[in-house]
Amino acid sequence: MIKRLLALCLLLFLFIGLEAQPFSNGWINYSQDYYKIKIAQSGIYRLDSATLSSALATNGIQLSNIDPHRFQIFNKGV
Repeated sequence: MIKRLLALCLLLFLFIGLEAQPFSNGWINYSQDYYKIKIAQSGIYRLDSATLSSALATNGIQLSNIDPHRFQIFNKGV
């Protein structure tokens, strides 16, 4: 009886843990391009146009072809 109760509790916690995933990929629009910018630590960063231009150029993208009014920043899907 105790083994069954223990197994039931284990299964219950397992299903609760699977349901409680805080982030998903539902926010991704697969028709858009996304670029990941890694940072060293938490804080406020400035990304100037020269740095952005050189980073995009390594991927074959011209900064002049991008509308800066459409920039969006995501952190863990939000």
